[in-house]
Amino acid sequence: MLAPGEENLIKKLTILMLLLSLPDFSFAEDNKKISIAIMEFRANNTKEGFGKACMDMLSERLFASKLFTLMEKSQMDRIARLNGFQEFSTVDPGQIAKLGRVLKVDKMLVGSITYIDSYIIDIKIVDSITGEIEFNVQKKISSIEKLENAIGDMSQSIERHCMGYYNISGKYDIVFEMQYLNPVGIFRNAVNPGIGLQGVLQFNNPFDVPFDIQAAAGFYNFTPGNKSVNYFYMAPLYLSVSYKFSFTRNINFYPSAGAGYFFSRISCDNSKRTSGLYWDDKSLYYNPSIVIRTELDILLYDRWYLVAAPQYNVFFEEDNVGQFASLGLGLKMLF
Repeated sequence: MLAPGEENLIKKLTILMLLLSLPDFSFAEDNKKISIAIMEFRANNTKEGFGKACMDMLSERLFASKLFTLMEKSQMDRIARLNGFQEFSTVDPGQIAKLGRVLKVDKMLVGSITYIDSYIIDIKIVDSITGEIEFNVQKKISSIEKLENAIGDMSQSIERHCMGYYNISGKYDIVFEMQYLNPVGIFRNAVNPGIGLQGVLQFNNPFDVPFDIQAAAGFYNFTPGNKSVNYFYMAPLYLSVSYKFSFTRNINFYPSAGAGYFFSRISCDNSKRTSGLYWDDKSLYYNPSIVIRTELDILLYDRWYLVAAPQYNVFFEEDNVGQFASLGLGLKMLF
């Protein structure tokens, strides 16, 4: 037999466990897979095979996301024929929705690839109940070799829409990061390691080029390396060109190289001179620079990525060359 106090305690724990389990049931319901059927892509002014390639690649990407259940093409055609869909218009949302109800799927995906000086891929999501076009994504590419990357980006846009996330334009991203700074070579005669902040504005494929442009600015605070230096601040400002490599759906890698200027503010009393940089009778320097940067992005949630960015910096002061390595850790937000 349980004592009255123990019995009450068990009841309370049971009620608490039931309450804690409720969000899990809700979460499971919210994550119910969405059933979709993908229609054949219309090929306008280009090869029919390109339309089939779009459909196949989109199917593979959406299936890999584990957010959707996809109706197999042959099964979809068989059900359509059994229900009298011999001639079918992929332009009329009403007909598309009618077929969606016959197929018993939540959404229908309709697409096209059109060539007019460049390739334009267009994908629409049609609600099977209302017949409304609820989402539309379009991508323009200069050559068919870029088709796979374009379909990958469009599939992510579809996933985000269906998950209720913020609609990302994909035109630019912003990175904010903390920097650990480590001087190299003769630069160590002036300063010791320091810390800094840096922001990077990334323009994705501007002017339809296959590269990204990064504009960076920041504030570095080096610890003085000898008694003559009271403080040493540096502000980087540079542009770089990067290229995106996708290791997995959630991990991207961006190597980049660029150039700009480093602006330095120094308090130095010249009481102790050593061979190295920054020993003129002035407190403000501006030096041309070269920057090599690598950036690893790991998806955290929604449009937020964790960023790890090693960087190597070279700047030129009269006859000498200064160098320092840095490691940035921060967050990237997609827009």
